[in-house]
Amino acid sequence: MAYQSINPFNGELLQTFDQHTDAQMESALAKADSTFQYVWSKAAFRDRAKVVSRAASLMLERKERIFWSTTWESTNRSRSSKLVTTIGFAFSR
Repeated sequence: MAYQSINPFNGELLQTFDQHTDAQMESALAKADSTFQYVWSKAAFRDRAKVVSRAASLMLERKERIFWSTTWESTNRSRSSKLVTTIGFAFSR
């Protein structure tokens, strides 16, 4: 059975996600660990900083979409959720 993301306010199906086996998860984690150890951690600080800075820029550009998706998933309709999202992105810069 696939995982489902449901809008808690109206029951609308927002998205489905394929279920993964334990072996698939272990493989993905091993690949991520290997990439960190042998690629990311060996890269120059300047190169890593560029990647992290770009990721922060993309999150700031997409903060409204990210805010709404996290708000729907957490069923938090308060204004404080938006503030926390924005502050989190500001500190990531």
